[in-house]
Amino acid sequence: MAEKKTAKATTKTTAARKVKAAGKNYRDMSGPFDPDLKFEDFSKEFLLELINVYQFAWVQLATKFMDSIAQRYGHQVAEEINLDAWRRMSRKVNPYYARVGKIPMKTVVDSIKALQLPLDNTIGPIYRMQYEVIDENHVVMTLPRCRTLEAIERDDPKRIPQICQKLEQIMIEHYLMNDYIKVVPLKLPPRKSKDEICCVWDLTLQKEKQPRWDGWQKVGDKWVDIWANKK
Repeated sequence: MAEKKTAKATTKTTAARKVKAAGKNYRDMSGPFDPDLKFEDFSKEFLLELINVYQFAWVQLATKFMDSIAQRYGHQVAEEINLDAWRRMSRKVNPYYARVGKIPMKTVVDSIKALQLPLDNTIGPIYRMQYEVIDENHVVMTLPRCRTLEAIERDDPKRIPQICQKLEQIMIEHYLMNDYIKVVPLKLPPRKSKDEICCVWDLTLQKEKQPRWDGWQKVGDKWVDIWANKK
């Protein structure tokens, strides 16, 4: 009799654990208010939708922040602050993606794995990248469609050199989190046609550290560019 009771108790405990593990599995927020809501209570489909919105919000925050600065201090100051803000953020935040993803960060392939994880990642709808992996230390990245470029082409084409030719290379170099990777643009905007691919980047691992833009330093009345690893 005691054995039967123990078996029933074990069955109930197992069932309770399964229910708890399954979570609430919300597909949306149309139901009653849940004061104890956690991310694990959302369904996979709902989380994927949220991630896309988070990515859009992340990029929009940077854009609107820059627009506000430009209104007060001009576009040049706004572009410079925008670039340095992204650099500082990536240095502080991006190493966490490598840790969470358990990426050893030794090869070029390791670094492009890390590019797949931030909110402004290379796997979502905004910057969906294609890869040609020649070997673990040589990768060619191609961006067929870029929502940011499309917006700039439509609203403010004169920003293309600053965003696509300067900021993007600097940010790719920082996001790779490996100073030994050389980043060479094979194709950059402006485009002659919207049917053209947006940009192509060649990534190779070198024996020596590569130059990395490291913000500004004030010298006299001027701010000058600072570069790490530059000979």
